This record gives sequence, C-alpha cells and structure tokens, in this order.
Amino acid sequence: MALRRQSAAVAMLAAPLSGLLVLGSAGAAVAAPDQVSGVVVSGLLYEHQAKIGVPTAPVTFSSDGRGDLPVKYEYWINGGKHKTIKADKTGSAIVYLTFTTHLNGMYVEGIGADGTAGLATFNYYFADGATPAAEKDSDGDGVPDIVTVGDPSGLGSGLWLAAGRPAGYATGRVRTPAVNITGKTAGGDPSYFDGAKIITGNFLDDNLQDVMIYFVDGPKAGAGMILPGSGDGSPLTDIDGIDAGLDYFSDWDGNSPIDLANAYKSSGFTNATPDFIGISGNPSNGYHLAYYPIQINFPLPTSSEMTPNLTPTGGTDWENWQLFSTQVRSGTAIYLWNRTTGALYLWEGVRFTDNGDGTGSITYQQYEIAQSWNTGATYSTVEAVDFTGDGTPDLWTVTPAGVATAYVVSNLSLTAPAKISAKAPQNLG
Repeated sequence: MALRRQSAAVAMLAAPLSGLLVLGSAGAAVAAPDQVSGVVVSGLLYEHQAKIGVPTAPVTFSSDGRGDLPVKYEYWINGGKHKTIKADKTGSAIVYLTFTTHLNGMYVEGIGADGTAGLATFNYYFADGATPAAEKDSDGDGVPDIVTVGDPSGLGSGLWLAAGRPAGYATGRVRTPAVNITGKTAGGDPSYFDGAKIITGNFLDDNLQDVMIYFVDGPKAGAGMILPGSGDGSPLTDIDGIDAGLDYFSDWDGNSPIDLANAYKSSGFTNATPDFIGISGNPSNGYHLAYYPIQINFPLPTSSEMTPNLTPTGGTDWENWQLFSTQVRSGTAIYLWNRTTGALYLWEGVRFTDNGDGTGSITYQQYEIAQSWNTGATYSTVEAVDFTGDGTPDLWTVTPAGVATAYVVSNLSLTAPAKISAKAPQNLG
C-alpha cells in the first residue's frame, strides 16, 4: 500500500467511502421529489487500492433512496467516453473500473425509465502503478523520459515532459514538442517552478516516477514539494502531493542543501522510499557532502548525516559541484559536475555507512568522464539515466531556451577518461 500523503485534500478523505476524495458532493447527489434519485458509489476499500491498468474490486452504484430508482447508470472518467450499465430491480449495478492514470475524476448519474437523468455525483479516485515504473519513465512505456522545468525565455514556465522514443532509444532521442504537464499544481501558477531543480523517483511508494521540485537558490531556496507521478505522462496533480521543504533537509546549523539528488537505497535500509544525497553548509563553516537516510515509513528524511568525503578532485570545495543521480545494474550512480572547471566524474556502486552519531561515510567507484565538459554552461535540467540500456548511465541536458542534448557515455576506465559523445540537439518547443 502506498504511503498516506499529508495534504489538505487528502484529509478530506474522511468518510463514507474511505477510498474516495469527494469534491462538490458528499458521495451522493440529492434528488428532488419525483426525480431520479442521487447516486451512492461504494466498493473501494482504502485510499490507494486501485492500480493503473488493472480492474478494481467490484464498485457498486446504488440509489440514495431520495427519488425514483434508476434503471441504469451512466458514468465517465476524466472526461472520456460515456458508459452505461443496467441496474437491477433494487436500483443497483456493479462495475469494474480500470484507471489509466493516477488521478481519476469520475461522474456517475442515474437514468430513469423515461430517460431522465438524476443529479450527477463526482468523485476523485487515486490509482498507483501495478508494478514499479522503469527508471525515469514518466509515461508508462518502459522508456526513460526527460522531465524539466521551463523558462520564460524558452519553453515557457511550468513542468514539461519530453517522452523517450523507443525507436531512438540508443541515441537518447525524445519526442518533440515537449508536453506541458504542469496541470493545476502550485495554485495554477506555472511561474512558481521557474529556477527549480527536478528530481524523479518513487518517493511516495506509489510505483510511479514522482516529481520532486526543489529550489537550490534564489528567493525560494530550500523550498520544495513532491508531486505524484501520473503514470501515463498526463498533467500532474498536487491534490495528494506533499511539502518537501526546509524542515526536512536542514542540517544542524539550519542550512538547507545547495544541491540535492535521489540516493535511492544506498544506505541499505529496506524502507519503501529512497534516500537523498546533497551538498550542505555555509561560507563560514564550509560545505560537505550530506546524506539523508529515510529511516521511517515516510517519504522525507528526519535528519542529515554529514560525511568527510572529498570532492572527486580531492578538494573540499563542494559548493562548486552539482549532483545528478540514477540507478543502474551496479546500484546508485551519481554524476558530479564542476560547472566552473567543467570537470565531470561518475561515482558508481554508491554506498552509505551510518556511524550512528550524525555522521557517516560514502564509498564508491570513481571514473573520470571529462576534464572540461560544457564549462560554464547553464542548464534548466541535467538528467542522468541509462537511456542506451548498456549498464552505463548517460546524460541529458536541457537549456533555458528549451534545447535538449543527449550525451552517450562509454568506455569507463580507472586509468583514463571515459568517452562522452554529444548527439544532435533537439528543440523541445
């Protein structure tokens, strides 16, 4: 079962149907005398019982007793095709629903013998993935995708999805134009996401590629949120998302990370949701590589663990480095990039050991990728993922102008730089 998300909307899940968020009705529409009765929907047992693409347990449509019995019911999900089902002599009908995305809004109305429709009932249902989504796959086709923030100068503000192309899998080609998946998140203000870092992963134990938005700098530095993945590439929702800001990632001195990445399960803990890794500190005391283990059944950490690890070049200037992570056959893999010098390294087999005193250490196998990769470049998103499927993580970059470039990495060596090859850029607009 997925973790319960703490949001105002989810708190409304109180009643008669514990699997249901009811907006605009109380689960049944009330009919006036001599009209077809309202509808009661029942059958889902708990909040995230439904699975995407899998028929639900029996769901019952029935009369609320405040009007004529329906002879059939008409229902439609997410504005799609209208379907009908006959009612039995008691005015009830049983259906099996198959949801195609995470958030599903369903209307149901009873139809009388004369064809008159009663008042419609509207409910939201949540569905999780039936099996864990493939790494960085946001639309359910098994192929990694790019999720990026937009920019007023390029794609436009908001969240954007450029779906991976199975036919161009080995070269990192994506479908264009990118699709805006902002939905009605952040109060419907796409500009909220300007300047954010995007981190994807199964953060909510829903078998989806959830989207974490984190601000590493600027006026919203340290703020963040996690939005549940849709599972099919459709617009996201924050109805059952969670806040992921200052209270969770602050270190002992109250510093929020200046960079953050998915650490997967590098600590070896068996919790359903992944850990985080980041860079924390301040100019006075210096910066450190920090680890944020998930130690309870909640998607966010309760403490930060400082490590003595040095940068890939043996220094302590962690403030100059950025982290981009993914999961491959060898475990957690993290690219570390110094934007000032262009130095690019890969850590594979990343493992965290907790010392039990608020500190820990990280072990890994380091590979030099390049000494001067895209020195000084500015990106809206850098995404690490093995889009070639050869076991070595590759890279996607997206500029503020909305231009994506795939970089294929190969020939890892302990004695010489690897090979990194840029593919033809693609305009996502």
